[in-house]
Amino acid sequence: MIYKTLLIVFLLNIYTNYSDINQDNSNQFEFIAMEYIGMKNHIYRVVVTDTHIVGLEVNGYISVSNKLNIGTTINKDSLANPEAYVDKMMDIKYDNIDVDSADILKMNPKNFRILRSQIESVNLSNKKKFGMGYYPYSGRVIIKSEKTLENRKKKRDLILVGNQDEQMILEKIKINSDRQH
Repeated sequence: MIYKTLLIVFLLNIYTNYSDINQDNSNQFEFIAMEYIGMKNHIYRVVVTDTHIVGLEVNGYISVSNKLNIGTTINKDSLANPEAYVDKMMDIKYDNIDVDSADILKMNPKNFRILRSQIESVNLSNKKKFGMGYYPYSGRVIIKSEKTLENRKKKRDLILVGNQDEQMILEKIKINSDRQH
């Protein structure tokens, strides 16, 4: 009986909404997103602070099939858990780093940093994203901002992999962005 209870608790922890996590600082939160760069995708831990939206690359190419030994394939049992898309070895290098610092850009050229005052719009799209295969996602957050050296794209199409609360993410980004204007 105790094993059944532990299994239920374990499964509930996996499938609870990931976006409910909130760091020690209540003005900072994070979510996991995939972004396509050409035909290749990258996984980011996106950290939203009072002053920035920061993308930290935490995995490279994610593939539906690894027959050609290209990219990372996520175990089908873990697809709903956004943390399953994160390469722990890539993620750990960001421990104890000030995400508001420009130093994160030196750590990986694919990282990005958007100054909140440069955000033009933030929208949610539930339109199907080509190339996602059987990977579940909760929607797409589309951020339009100024193109800068810290953010080399005018439009960021962040695909919320797994089970995340897209409305809450959208609201928190918008609320924090409105504070900056």
